[in-house]
Amino acid sequence: MKLVSIEQLHKDHVEWTSYVDHWKVEIRFLTNLLTKVYDKKFESLYGKEVKEQINTLDHHTRYLNEIAETINTHEAFMKDFMQTEHTRVNHQELLDHYKTRDRMLEFYKKFKLLKEKVFILAEKFY
Repeated sequence: MKLVSIEQLHKDHVEWTSYVDHWKVEIRFLTNLLTKVYDKKFESLYGKEVKEQINTLDHHTRYLNEIAETINTHEAFMKDFMQTEHTRVNHQELLDHYKTRDRMLEFYKKFKLLKEKVFILAEKFY
C-alpha cells in the first residue's frame, strides 16, 4: 500500500469534517421540516412513517458523531506523530484512514436516499 503524507491525511480530515458539519445541519433541517409540516390529522396515514424517518435522521446524527470522533482521534494521533518528526504514516493508520473514507462515502449514498424519502413524505402534507 502506498504511503501518503500527513499533510494529505490532514487535508482529507478537514474536508470530511466540513462534510460532517454540513450533513448535521441538513439533518436538523429535515427533522424540523418533518416536525413542522406534519399534521396530527394525518396520524393514521403517515404517523408511523414520519416517526420512522425522524428516528432514522437521529440515527444518522449519531453515526456522524461517531465518524467525527474517529476523525478527531486520528487528527490527535497525527499531531503526536508529527511531534516525533515523522512525515509518513504506517500501514495501519492508512487503513484506518481508508475505512473512514469508505464510511463517509457510504453515509453520503444512504443520506442522499434518505433526503429524497423525507422530501417525498413532507410533500404529502401540502
